[in-house]
Amino acid sequence: MGTGSHANGLFSVAIGNSTTADADASIAFGDNTTASGIASWAAGSNTIASGDGSIAFGYNTQAAAGGCFVIGGYNEPYPEINSYSPESYLFVIGNGTPAIPPLPETKHNAVTVLKNGNFGINTNVPDKIFTVEGDARVTGDIFYGAIGGGGIYTKPDFVFGDEYKKYIKIEEIEDFINKNKHLPWLTPAKDEKEGINMTRMSFETLEAVENQQLQIIELNKQLREKDDIINELENKIYLMNKKIELIEQYLNNNK
Repeated sequence: MGTGSHANGLFSVAIGNSTTADADASIAFGDNTTASGIASWAAGSNTIASGDGSIAFGYNTQAAAGGCFVIGGYNEPYPEINSYSPESYLFVIGNGTPAIPPLPETKHNAVTVLKNGNFGINTNVPDKIFTVEGDARVTGDIFYGAIGGGGIYTKPDFVFGDEYKKYIKIEEIEDFINKNKHLPWLTPAKDEKEGINMTRMSFETLEAVENQQLQIIELNKQLREKDDIINELENKIYLMNKKIELIEQYLNNNK
């Protein structure tokens, strides 16, 4: 229905200008849209839904992965048509730009959700449950662990327990740093294989601070002990000076 539109599949619908519904149960609406996947839907302008069960809405969007829903414009399409792999796209918001001379066309995803559940912002390949490429601003609190507590890491109050074994005396710290080039409680940079684990580093940093607090307490004890020794020596010096004065007086009186 329309101008240059073709519904070639069984139970397919093509409406608009130069729309094509090639596969069974496919639907193509708008201008120059193509629905070539089974039960796919392409709507808008210059959209392509090539994956089975895929949907492409907007302007110059492509839904290549099976069961993928794409909206927006100029998205980065999944490279394998009709893929249902865990790493393939489930939902995409495209925010690329058309070619505006001298600038070329760019394809980009503002949001990418994979079939394995990974959610990406400003990235096409989120490798974690939540991946952000770029800066982030949070006005509320960020909580670690499950509701009611629990998680991989434990807030290191255990540093103050009798069973704690990683306390290092302050005189040993310099040797450790000179040998290993990092604090003893923190993971060295060479072992950060997937970027810096900020959660682990936060707990390790707190553990280091609590150890340093124990060292400060120990130093304070040593200073108080030295103060006592100094006070005792000062008293002895005072008494010695008094005795010397008495001796000098005696000698002067018996000349």
